[in-house]
Amino acid sequence: MKNMNFFRKRPKPGGAAENLRLEKELAARAAAGEDTACEEIFMRYKDRIFSLCLRMAGDYHLAEDLLQDGFMRAFRNLAQFRGDSALGTWLYRVVANNVISRLRQSDPAWEPLEEVEIRTDPYSASMPAEAAPQVWQSVDLEKAMAELPAGYRAVLVLHDVEGWEHEEIAALQRCSVGTSKSQLHKARLKMRELLLGRKQPQRS
Repeated sequence: MKNMNFFRKRPKPGGAAENLRLEKELAARAAAGEDTACEEIFMRYKDRIFSLCLRMAGDYHLAEDLLQDGFMRAFRNLAQFRGDSALGTWLYRVVANNVISRLRQSDPAWEPLEEVEIRTDPYSASMPAEAAPQVWQSVDLEKAMAELPAGYRAVLVLHDVEGWEHEEIAALQRCSVGTSKSQLHKARLKMRELLLGRKQPQRS
């Protein structure tokens, strides 16, 4: 296993033309101010989007604020939803972009990383057996992710948890694809360090 794919959620089947049509109608009703449509959208997607906010923010109360703020921003911009992709995908991008903006504003240490050539894979077969990702499945991964710097955590969540491509992440973070790859590489190394640190036996 070369990356943290055990994090990644399996995509659900769907995306048929009829579903897209119904979602577009639902979005249009919500954009027109229909409360029941807004409520339906919120109830349908709030759990997964809250999970995204929580993982990216690393703080429960901040994630609640980001959830509300993200949906408010999405509802204000629903007229921009054209139905070219699933409504959930569009909402994810709006909320993720809002989370990135909020974290960048609140974290003075948030800086784009230098582009580096990745010569080694932190999850390669040459790693010690105790460092293999399979071992980490029993460890508190969520808590370790919360300890990552905000920039590392964001790219790790988007790529390894949510399955975004580097091109998508780069566009969201307004950086190059190389920078996104560098950020993920360093995030994985930091995650490995945190998790292995948790496995060390405590000395008496």
